[in-house]
Amino acid sequence: LLVSKIERFQKDCGLSGDLASFVAKSGNVNLFEQIVSQYDMKPAFVADVLTSMLVEIRRKYKLDTSSLTEENFRDLFKYLSEDKIHKDIVLDVLIDMIRGKFDITKYEGLSTEEIHTIVKEVVESNKGAPFGALMGMCMKKLAGKASGQVISKAIKELI
Repeated sequence: LLVSKIERFQKDCGLSGDLASFVAKSGNVNLFEQIVSQYDMKPAFVADVLTSMLVEIRRKYKLDTSSLTEENFRDLFKYLSEDKIHKDIVLDVLIDMIRGKFDITKYEGLSTEEIHTIVKEVVESNKGAPFGALMGMCMKKLAGKASGQVISKAIKELI
């Protein structure tokens, strides 16, 4: 029953009442359960990707999310679990999948050494710039190939 699923998602997955209800009523409820049991990811993040993020794509970007298949989502979560992509670019990945322009090589993360090299170049070429500006320049230059947390840590080590 719907009510028991909502209660189970709240109890077992730690979802809020609204998110548990949203997932339980979505067409992705079985996929949600499979992804949560298969990968070590926060259930709230998985639920958000499968529900709220799709609503955002429809409203903000005026794209038809119905073209996304279970296989698209399985690939997405597989790439996330393998650290091939970072969770802060999931929206971009989904949009590219909808548009038929997704290519994993565009998003694959860089090694720690490569990230530090790029961050070091940005910091050295912009001496005296405030942290926020450096962060913005690095994020732009790395374009989804490293998480904001990793970039922030690298900048702090250098300044």
